[in-house]
Amino acid sequence: MNFKVNDYLNKRRMESIEKRLSKQEVPSDFADPNDVDDEDVESRVLSIIDEVDSSFSFEEFVKSRGETHAQCYQSRNDVGKNITTGLVETHVNAARAALKMFEAGRNEDARAIFDPDLLVQLMKHKTKLEIYLSPFLHGMRYTSFGRHFTKLKKLEEIVERLHSYVQNGDTIVDFCCGSNDLSCLMKAKLEKTGKSCFFKNFDLILPKNTFNFEKRDWLTVKKEELPDGSRLIMGLNPPFGFKSSLANTFIQKALEFKPKILILIVPSETKRVDAIADYDLIWEDANLLSGKSFYLPGSIDVNNKTIEQWNNIPPPLYLWSRRDWTWNHKAIALQQGHITHMYHSTYTVGLHHAEPPPDDGIVQEMEISPLD
Repeated sequence: MNFKVNDYLNKRRMESIEKRLSKQEVPSDFADPNDVDDEDVESRVLSIIDEVDSSFSFEEFVKSRGETHAQCYQSRNDVGKNITTGLVETHVNAARAALKMFEAGRNEDARAIFDPDLLVQLMKHKTKLEIYLSPFLHGMRYTSFGRHFTKLKKLEEIVERLHSYVQNGDTIVDFCCGSNDLSCLMKAKLEKTGKSCFFKNFDLILPKNTFNFEKRDWLTVKKEELPDGSRLIMGLNPPFGFKSSLANTFIQKALEFKPKILILIVPSETKRVDAIADYDLIWEDANLLSGKSFYLPGSIDVNNKTIEQWNNIPPPLYLWSRRDWTWNHKAIALQQGHITHMYHSTYTVGLHHAEPPPDDGIVQEMEISPLD
């Protein structure tokens, strides 16, 4: 499939050369007039293809759009091993050549250059590549593409749960902060409880609220730029990407810093953190973000109201703990009524229970009522 178009073009070029050579051997008095027209058409078609092929450089195009944007979309979850750079480049060149022929009224030539089957395949690739190509298509607005921001009311509920796990001197990192509301809400809550913390907020879009904001690609942040992991709490809402590929990339980057807590809003198909690092799930809530919990950044309807997004399958909210902090965080979760016993990992009762480990002498069914 990868070489179908190239093989066809090379074959046609060879046939054209053979025709020209054979024509030179035949006396002009016996030349067939039709051969002249066919050769002229063939020559012009191949000339157009060569012109298009030579005028498009995929490498230069990627470079011109910025290397850091391209790096954002290099994920461990590739969209498909069959979608290679060469394949996409070949399809693009063939499509451009066919379009020129179609505009000139040469429909059959266009069909020969760009088979309808290729068009179907290209549309399938487009569906899969939309998120991956968004930095090139949308430039610096890419974080708003294929992304949604969490509504303020839901962030307030998250802060109400998360603040109990924060200690004095911790640094809270929002690696894809969007409108930058989380840190402001958290700061206000912590001040009320007598805690003092630091904040770092990253994104490529400059928000209205620039509190401790750094306009930067999260994937370029280095380990030495942040405190030790035992002082780090990270999250919250990364772009999901195709089959959670971007979410996985953002989480993988966060794990390089070994934060003691990861608070995440990600689809359930995202790789479990405990499957790729030494972390334990403290709790998950599959219901908090149901309904109209998100909005589309920069989008308004005909009445100048922000467009809200209803999730048919809401992404859960997860609280992950680094394994050497698990018991501390489980104890806090019990005290706050976030879980009902030490091996209960669902915030909302009745959905899912983690398998309890072998009996180690700890009372597993201890019940603690929620605090007022």
